[in-house]
Amino acid sequence: MKKLISLAFLLLASPALGQTVQQYGNVTRGHVPSWNSSGVIADGGSSSDSPITSMGVTNNGGAGFCVSSDRASAAGRNQLCFGAQTSGPATISLQNFGTASPQSMQFIVNGAAQGFPTVSPLPVTSGNLACFSTTSGGLKDCGSNPTTVPLTVGTTPISGGTSGRVVFDNAGILGEYAVTGTGNAVLSASPTLTGTPIFSGAITYGGVTLSNSVTGTGSMVLSAGPTFTGSPVLSTPTATSVTIGAGSAITSSGAGGAMVASAFTDTTNASNISSGTLAAARGGAGTINGALKGNGSGVVSQAACADLSNAAASCATDATNASNISSGTLASARLPSLTTLSAQPSDPTGTTSTTLVMSGLGVTTCRWTQASGTRAVLTISGSVANNTSGDASDLALFTGSGSGPAYGAAPTGSRISAIVQYGGGANTNVRFGFSLTGIITSLTPSTTYWLDLAQSAVVGGTANSFSDTCVVQEMP
Repeated sequence: MKKLISLAFLLLASPALGQTVQQYGNVTRGHVPSWNSSGVIADGGSSSDSPITSMGVTNNGGAGFCVSSDRASAAGRNQLCFGAQTSGPATISLQNFGTASPQSMQFIVNGAAQGFPTVSPLPVTSGNLACFSTTSGGLKDCGSNPTTVPLTVGTTPISGGTSGRVVFDNAGILGEYAVTGTGNAVLSASPTLTGTPIFSGAITYGGVTLSNSVTGTGSMVLSAGPTFTGSPVLSTPTATSVTIGAGSAITSSGAGGAMVASAFTDTTNASNISSGTLAAARGGAGTINGALKGNGSGVVSQAACADLSNAAASCATDATNASNISSGTLASARLPSLTTLSAQPSDPTGTTSTTLVMSGLGVTTCRWTQASGTRAVLTISGSVANNTSGDASDLALFTGSGSGPAYGAAPTGSRISAIVQYGGGANTNVRFGFSLTGIITSLTPSTTYWLDLAQSAVVGGTANSFSDTCVVQEMP
């Protein structure tokens, strides 16, 4: 017991070998700590707000400070590093790793991206021109010859010189020529001059000297392929031929006036006359439609039926109107095509409904497309029975266009027959023959229609039709 008391006394009396570090405030995972006061640390904040006032890294020749887009274990990342050397250049490096694609560098100034002026490839030649090689601000060595620098009309500035002059290669440097007048520059091969050019001295062309005393205005005319504008006047033409461009005209000071289009076309050949109408007085048809007759003097007129030696009796009769056809028999091939249908659908399921419901015969079987007329005769025949003594069956005929009504649906379309009752009395499951017929007169050609039987049980029991046959006969 004495030993334990002595040990406790020694522990209490000995000086502290370490000091407890306390945390101040909340911290965020991944943030660096900062000393808030002696023995107290706090969260070092983020890149946008941090209480840390100084940070230093000592590293000679390596990447002393790096920022990575992901952890080293990631499939791909980009890393930006800063380094310094005692005996070498400092470095700022951007490197991609793994699946990450190479990226460029940007300075962001007040929210605006600025290009990073990198130079590649190195080395460059001192004194050479530098030019941009990428849209992100990269530079390259463009050599010493200014001709390697592209010049852009309308944007590249020119130092010195006088506006309006013509530049030229003056022994390897840029020179300029003074010009007079306005307009386009004239080159030696086939120039076209517009306006009124003024020549101060004589002009020699092809051995012929022209003085500066001329008449008229416009361009000078040379012997090879001249282009005339305006209305040139030839007082004593000596050319063997004159070629006029499309749309131009030759005028004369005499009574002849301008030449018309036929002046250059051989209209004695009738195949060259491609427009207009030849008058009847010239032997043409003029505006006549139909057969022609001549008077023996080159004049034609419209022929009547009486003028035709082989005219049929219907020449003067409108045979497209059937009421004008008074004899003979019209061939069957001239009659319109008419639709007919005769089909046997499967027996529908019996119904216990005491009100009419559809049998579904027009869903797939009892259907037709009207060919040309608007009328048709529609019939459904078969037998019907009720399985309860004293009960009967009501039947009616319905038709319509589009999709046929399903079995058990309420009556739809148009009812084209009376509602007829079959059975009754002491009969049980006795089949009574029936045939319902209706005529419809408001059909539309090329439209698909359905035909169906509506049935119901009278009083009770189950009503059912058997061996149904639907027949459609289109009427002309």
